[in-house]
Amino acid sequence: MRRINRISQPIAQFILLLLLFHVGLPSYAQASLVYEQELARQAKQDFKAGNYRQALNKYSRIDAKESTYTSRYNLAVCHYKLKNWQQAYSIFSELHLQDPANEQIHLNLALSANRLGKDKEALDHFELLATIAESDVIAALAYQQLRQLTSSKQTLSIKQLKSSRWILSAAIGAGSDDNVVSPVDDGASTQSDTFFEQNLYAGWYSSVDFNNSWFIDSVWYSSQYSEISEYDVGVFGAGVRKYFSLSNKHRLHIGVRVDQSSIGGNGYLNSVYFDLGTRHKLNRLDSLRFSIRLQDSEDRNELYQGLAGTSFRVSADYWKYTGHHRWRLRYRYDQDDKNDDSGTYTDDLDNTFNTFTSYSAARHSLHASWTYEKNNWRTQFFTSYRDSQYIDPHIYVDDTSNLLNILREDQKISTGLLISRNLSRTWSLDFEFTNTDNRSTIDQYDYNQNIVSLTLSWQN
Repeated sequence: MRRINRISQPIAQFILLLLLFHVGLPSYAQASLVYEQELARQAKQDFKAGNYRQALNKYSRIDAKESTYTSRYNLAVCHYKLKNWQQAYSIFSELHLQDPANEQIHLNLALSANRLGKDKEALDHFELLATIAESDVIAALAYQQLRQLTSSKQTLSIKQLKSSRWILSAAIGAGSDDNVVSPVDDGASTQSDTFFEQNLYAGWYSSVDFNNSWFIDSVWYSSQYSEISEYDVGVFGAGVRKYFSLSNKHRLHIGVRVDQSSIGGNGYLNSVYFDLGTRHKLNRLDSLRFSIRLQDSEDRNELYQGLAGTSFRVSADYWKYTGHHRWRLRYRYDQDDKNDDSGTYTDDLDNTFNTFTSYSAARHSLHASWTYEKNNWRTQFFTSYRDSQYIDPHIYVDDTSNLLNILREDQKISTGLLISRNLSRTWSLDFEFTNTDNRSTIDQYDYNQNIVSLTLSWQN
């Protein structure tokens, strides 16, 4: 009996210890939780006291044990306070991708980019926040930073420093086109050629508050083909637009624009455009835009009299921003009322035929694009579809001297890739590939075109 008692006594003590462990003493997990809570409390106290190094050490220990959105945010803020701009930028970028709708994170990312000298990225973030932020405080802070970024020239007046902004850019590019298409009527040449192009642009905002400003701009563009010079294009245009704020989520603009164009070194058209548009913010990251445009064109050369006339356009545009991504979907309807072109054709037997070419058409277009921007790189995929139904039939003589009467209808699909790299604050390099396939009820307008171009751009 004593042996049994000696054996049972240690067992009873062990059972008692187990009971005490489960009932009377905190578990390891509970003790760990208490420790982490105390560590977080101390880190918060250190941060409030301005002891950012000590706070960072404590938040780092918490994050090492279990990385969470909150722990990453606390680390990023500590790094920012300690002027560790790169570490703060990296973490805020990570958090912005996780929660692009968080305006505080977005603002902190912009501030970090600014501290690192990423001027263009910071400017883009501040512009977006100043325009779409739901928080008045965030919008005001972004606007203030935007004004400082765009007011670095000390020679400007105080009023200019607070309001106006110039945009100046120049670009030169070269590329190849394996099926040069007439810019006048979309007729295929079936010829390959290389081209060279130049672009100069100047724009002025009366205020960086885009909800209430004037915008004036002008552009000069020129393209030349090495062999097919009759398809060279030249355009000079200028316009003015006024923006009005209807509410914190709705904006209106009205504008007028004029341009003068040439084809193959000869005058083409003089055009005047009147446009009216609105932008509606569905929420912080989504917006819907509507516009109406009227165009009136006069020919500069009697060769293009049939292409002069009026056009009406209405479009609806949906934009969505999420972190480094941007989506766009657009529907557009065009109604062209041109002069059209009638004439005569005489064959080898002196037979004369009346001919007619219609340039008036109803066009439905869809365009979609996806853009990704990060670390000075921008990649964009885009595609578009356009259906054109001409109002009157084409009357023409084909290659076998048959008189044809056909109502023209075209279906055009374009897809492409654009890759851009910011080489510095002012220089960028673009690579673009575009494939266009046009199918028409009239064979001479059928084509499949591939264009590859490389463009070097400068912007101030």
